[in-house]
Amino acid sequence: PTRRDYLDEKSAELGRLIRDSDPDGISLDFIRTFVFWEMVYPGRRLDSLPKSCFDASCLEAFEKATAIALPNTLRSTRDKAGWILAHHLPEWTTWKCGVITRVVESLAREARRLKPGIMVDVHTVPWRSNDFGGAIRIVAGQDLAAIAPAVDFISPMCYHHMVKQTPAWIHSVVQDVNTRTGAAVIPSIQVKEAYIPGPESASEFREALVEALKPPSRGVVFWNWAALAESPEKLAAVRDVVRGRA
Repeated sequence: PTRRDYLDEKSAELGRLIRDSDPDGISLDFIRTFVFWEMVYPGRRLDSLPKSCFDASCLEAFEKATAIALPNTLRSTRDKAGWILAHHLPEWTTWKCGVITRVVESLAREARRLKPGIMVDVHTVPWRSNDFGGAIRIVAGQDLAAIAPAVDFISPMCYHHMVKQTPAWIHSVVQDVNTRTGAAVIPSIQVKEAYIPGPESASEFREALVEALKPPSRGVVFWNWAALAESPEKLAAVRDVVRGRA
């Protein structure tokens, strides 16, 4: 996200999608510093999670933005990363979150320039503010309170089965995001098992849907639609739960 050519490419892609499809809304995904959160399970510690990104582009941008100069004795990427994390973690976290926030702001602004009134959603890592020692900001670089003003909705990817959580956890994530941002929250939930063995049953999916729709939730996103379409039992669960709410 510190590479201008890459951001320009993504902005152009967004423009093509809006012009070709004329959508009512768009959803921005993968806007974070990389972490394979889909395989981070309860009990992990902050120091066990990988931190990124320390390539030349990011280090140069960090030094320029903060006026923090890395010692010229540091040769390897590992040494540079270790020094920053040991001596300037707060500054690094604030800077990194700012990078991600500005990308969201830029893409949202471009979408609304092309189609005023278009709704903008952003998919986020489903970590509550204190999960894994504050990893949502320190690791993923997502400061949801800063991102919220730029978008219409926030969609935490509450794929409970994948990350070995209970369906009730989905509601707790929605509550946390809404409390710290005041944003409209539309959780995204998992329809079918992924990354770990063992099926996600129709009854478990139904329970997840009920939890996802509890206030202050403003709706639900299904990941993914193809998996839902191929399951009569899960489609029936959607009909029953939505009809019951109506």
